[in-house]
Amino acid sequence: MPTRMGRKGKEKANPLACPPPMPPSDRPDTFINSEAQEQYKKLEKCAFHYERKLNLPEKYADTILDRINFYHWGFVKSNPVEVNEHQVKEFYANLLKRDAQTVFLRGVTMNTSNTTLEGLLDIPHIPPARDAYTQIMTDITKGKISLDAVLKKIGQPEARWEYSKGEQPVPASIACMDLNPEARIWQHIIADYILSSKHATHIRICVAVIL
Repeated sequence: MPTRMGRKGKEKANPLACPPPMPPSDRPDTFINSEAQEQYKKLEKCAFHYERKLNLPEKYADTILDRINFYHWGFVKSNPVEVNEHQVKEFYANLLKRDAQTVFLRGVTMNTSNTTLEGLLDIPHIPPARDAYTQIMTDITKGKISLDAVLKKIGQPEARWEYSKGEQPVPASIACMDLNPEARIWQHIIADYILSSKHATHIRICVAVIL
């Protein structure tokens, strides 16, 4: 089966995912309301990042593939599909609420519920009660959880937080080279696929918590 993963170097984008420029929609019902139309004007100015192949460092490649298979993340192996930049931005313009269960796009109302997307991607459902990320980030913001515990879990013994600038500096990031091998594996998956990032040297606090 063809895969979207490479073992050497950083593949910026799959040529199949970058079609020739297409004009935006001229349908009168493209946007659900004036708020969505205004949101599109902002999105239109944003840079568009095409999906990349998952970068697999040689020494982690087999372990990463084992993890992907264990978690049934088969969709990670598929090649990026051709996309229409305007259509993607129209979708997000009409997505006025992050928890919306449906989104209108070019005459079609699409089901965007978690269970529907999980079914399409063939990944297991995680009930909200088991998704601790939001609560953990809230607790960290309020000082209820020490970031030292996070650092100890994901970092090598010599790892240190890099702090923000200002009168009250707070932990802001950690260098990727300071991650332990287990965390580095997940960092590659997150940066190349889940939360695409061009910053290959450091990760932010929110990503560190996910790790």
